Amino acid sequence: MNIKQILTFMNKYKYLVGFSDWKVLIAVDKDLKGKIAEICVNEVWRELEVEFDKSFNELSKEKQINTLIHELIHSRISFVNTRSEKWKSEKATKDLEEVDLVNVLTDGICSLLEEKNGNL
Repeated sequence: MNIKQILTFMNKYKYLVGFSDWKVLIAVDKDLKGKIAEICVNEVWRELEVEFDKSFNELSKEKQINTLIHELIHSRISFVNTRSEKWKSEKATKDLEEVDLVNVLTDGICSLLEEKNGNL
């Protein structure tokens, strides 16, 4: 996927995680040291800042879409949880739980979108 396709996808589906009126910023060809993508929520500017490792373009389209949905879900969970003091005190355990939750939600949303659209 090129930058325009990524932006189109993110803008089309960001509403699923409650960021419909937020701006999406994309940075590609980063060296994320083992990660495919990373998303940062900028609450002040209401922006989702997404960085992609160089290896993102080597993935199949299905895996790229899965990665985009995965990052959208991470953004919402992180956004909600960073507002909680209890979250901060139990961060190590919560990080592992978040990864499991994000994976389950990603699989579910990808399945729904495939059923709805026939393919992504």
